[in-house]
Amino acid sequence: MTSSLVGKIGLGALLLTGALTGCSDGTGPDAQSQGMEATWAGQRWSGDAYATLVQGDTLYLGAATPRNAGSVAQGSMRTRVVFHGPDTYPLGAGDAVLEYLVGGDALTGSYVSSRANAGTLQVTEYGNGWIAGRVSFEATSTYGSAPVGQSAHFQGSFRAQVRSWP
Repeated sequence: MTSSLVGKIGLGALLLTGALTGCSDGTGPDAQSQGMEATWAGQRWSGDAYATLVQGDTLYLGAATPRNAGSVAQGSMRTRVVFHGPDTYPLGAGDAVLEYLVGGDALTGSYVSSRANAGTLQVTEYGNGWIAGRVSFEATSTYGSAPVGQSAHFQGSFRAQVRSWP
């Protein structure tokens, strides 16, 4: 195996762990406010939020639903941007994904941002190991069942601990 492939496998495992377990030890005053509160296709969507900063410049922000699902999440959402601090980042084609899961790991449906101007990730707070802000994007069904139609809108606010990798 090449070191590049090993690195990609390691990154994938880290992101999946963050999505399925959240990034808080459940203690301290900030643990209570960590999470993602949103709407997806007009319905309430709530999850455990995570943020992973890869090599200091790529931010993966996401969440797994329902809250406290651990390894049996029913859905996940993630975004990816080149990060440089609090700002509003455009989300283009492929930068945002929402997936439906069974048993925490079996993919049954996937929605992906498919336009150049699909939405935004607005980071309003960043520091002391935490990140907060808002996210909004339009996504189109790309795999499996399309339980909310061919396209739908995600909009919400988040607060999460930031983990760095490597």
